[in-house]
Amino acid sequence: MNVAAMRRLALALLTPLGSWRERLTALVMILFVAGAVTARQSPPQVPRAYDVCSVKQSSGESSAFRSDPGGGFTTTGTTTAVLVASAFDVRDFQVFGLPSWATTDLYDVACKNTASNDVKPPISRISSGIQVLLSDRFRLRYHRESRPLPVATLRIGKSGMMVAPSKGDVHRVGYGPTSIHAEGISMGELARIVTSLTHEKVIDKTGLTGFYDFDLAWTPEDSPLPDVSLMANVLSDRLGLTITRSVENTEVIVVDHVEKPAGN
Repeated sequence: MNVAAMRRLALALLTPLGSWRERLTALVMILFVAGAVTARQSPPQVPRAYDVCSVKQSSGESSAFRSDPGGGFTTTGTTTAVLVASAFDVRDFQVFGLPSWATTDLYDVACKNTASNDVKPPISRISSGIQVLLSDRFRLRYHRESRPLPVATLRIGKSGMMVAPSKGDVHRVGYGPTSIHAEGISMGELARIVTSLTHEKVIDKTGLTGFYDFDLAWTPEDSPLPDVSLMANVLSDRLGLTITRSVENTEVIVVDHVEKPAGN
């Protein structure tokens, strides 16, 4: 996949969650590439998105994220694992080969692009910028592979969709361990939300192209986060959707080399 294609497909939205870890790992549109294992490659040649980047070890007292004009961002209490997943628009379970410190050591990162004052830059600009940051400061080297991973498929049930398409143009999304509030979202977005909640890839195969409003709530069971079985019951009862599970070849990022970041 070339850089231009990756930019078009990368990071379609940020869902407002409680922490930067959650916001990054809930980034959407996870890329799937079926077929044979891809050849080992170097990091893509993406434009240098940031003029200035500061990376410091974090005290861990807070975890927050703020996007800035020009595609810059400031984050506190972020792991290297989260940065890697965000840079390549994948979930944490699609990243392999990271050392243990990459999931525990926390960093405060501030990146600025003084050459642009675009108030609402494409989110893909943040993604490509993080790739450059990881290459320069963390000495990241990686390759892509296609590996069999559990996949859940979202489809319309026998009774049909129980919610009519939205007639408004409002788009609001909020979700957590026990609820989803949606205004004007697509089924693709719903699939990504369920992916974020269950940590299992969910693919939209409903064929629905409209946007929908709904509120879902459920009672947590043994785990603080819902699993696919629980979400299947909720979506079936409230929306008329089904979830079936299988194993499919899924694109993953395999880390060949990464270092703790050099000083500023």
